[in-house]
Amino acid sequence: MGAASLLYDPGGRVVGAIESIRDITNSKRAEAALVASEQKFNKTFHLSPALVAISEPETGRFLDVNEQFENQLGYSRSEMIGKTAGELNIWKSPEDRSAMLAALREHGRVRNLEFPIQAKSGQIVEVLFSSEIIELNGRSVLLSMANDITEHKRAQDALKTHRRRLQALASELVVAEEAERRRIAEEIHDNIGQSLSISLLKIAALRQGDLCPAAVKDSLLDIANVVEKTVGDLRTMIFDLSSPVLYKMGLEEAIEEWLSEELGRKHKIRYGLTRENEPQPLDEKIKVLLFRAVREVLVNVLKHARASHVGVHIVWSPDRVRVAVEDNGVGFDPAEKMPLATRKGGFGLLSIRERLTYLGGSFEVHSQPSRGSRMVLTVPCRIMEFPFHGEPV
Repeated sequence: MGAASLLYDPGGRVVGAIESIRDITNSKRAEAALVASEQKFNKTFHLSPALVAISEPETGRFLDVNEQFENQLGYSRSEMIGKTAGELNIWKSPEDRSAMLAALREHGRVRNLEFPIQAKSGQIVEVLFSSEIIELNGRSVLLSMANDITEHKRAQDALKTHRRRLQALASELVVAEEAERRRIAEEIHDNIGQSLSISLLKIAALRQGDLCPAAVKDSLLDIANVVEKTVGDLRTMIFDLSSPVLYKMGLEEAIEEWLSEELGRKHKIRYGLTRENEPQPLDEKIKVLLFRAVREVLVNVLKHARASHVGVHIVWSPDRVRVAVEDNGVGFDPAEKMPLATRKGGFGLLSIRERLTYLGGSFEVHSQPSRGSRMVLTVPCRIMEFPFHGEPV
């Protein structure tokens, strides 16, 4: 851009000129970039698939809204300009509005808040909301954007419901399996076990008779030894099927019996059992599911930990019971092993967590390679009936 000034002599005649030239290339470029930026913003604003609004930061009154805002909420642009979201009943919950304003005042922006808003028709729309104060045409304005996540939320809710049903099914299957195991164990004990015991008594009576030849007595002794071994095998089978102690004595006694039989007698592994506070009454399902979960954890220790000592610590509170299982074995990385547990057969550690979570409890796994493991199982003492019992999954 240039400018010129004429020079005059004392008689008023033009004798020359002064010219100046200023380079405004950068200024023109900046002006063109600003125009292009505003055009791009306007295009993005109107064509965005999200609900976008521009409002006054102080009052919250709408200055402009895009077409998607109109289409989604059912208000025309003319109905909204100059009004606030509160005046149009767009806010479904005053608490959500208060939380948004508090975050905006503190940080000058909000990011990805989830809450419901209300369309003109009364329909509820779940949105993911972000807002920030920006400079637009030399003025501070509040730019707000909301993405409709209604279908996403419905899918999430459906997934949660489906997961709860799967958790319920897994828990009910364990309870049903344990009931069948107990029935079979009682059948074996009451029928086969008693028959063998009677047989032993009769064999003993025959051997004591004066008319029984010595050779026959020796044969009867061999038979008695076989029957006694069979009785012992049956007791082990009954123990493996379902612990009678769990129902007759309780959780602590059943765990102690399992530790004594499996770790102490069969595998010669040192173990310890400690208790804290007085035991509380447990719902039958809780007792069954917790004992089965503890037993699965201990079986995992036997199979994989290569431990020389296992400790079990039971802590009772008025409404909960916590069982911690510790070993001095090889340990593992829970982040790697937990996802693989169910693919290696059996219920696995993930299934234990699912079942205890469904009961309102928890399952914590603490372990490091070469540092042993500590697994903590916590459940409430009492639960309501399973909400999805009998419903199809």
